[in-house]
Amino acid sequence: SALDLVASPCSWVGCFPPMSSTGRSYYSRDEVAMVQGVWPVELLQDPRRQPRVLNTAGEFVKELLLGDHVEDFVVLPRGTELLDLSFQDSIPEDVRQC
Repeated sequence: SALDLVASPCSWVGCFPPMSSTGRSYYSRDEVAMVQGVWPVELLQDPRRQPRVLNTAGEFVKELLLGDHVEDFVVLPRGTELLDLSFQDSIPEDVRQC
C-alpha cells in the first residue's frame, strides 16, 4: 500500500519536505493517511513530482527565466524576503483585505 512507501516523519515545517537520499519522501504515515482517497498519494511520493528547492534569489530568477519548469514545482524558501518583495507586492489586494 501507499503507507508502506513512507519514510520517517516530516520535520520540515512551513515548506515542502525534502527528498531523502533514497528518493522517498518524508511524509509521515499520518500525513499520507490524511490525503489518501482525496489526493493521489503516488503523486506526492513520486520523486519526479517533488519540488525543487532553491537557495538564492539568483538561482530562482535564473530558473524562472531560463529553466524548464513547466510541470515542476520550484520553491524559494523565504522568497519574498530574498527577492525584496513587500506584502503589497506579493499578495493581491482582494486577498489582503480578507
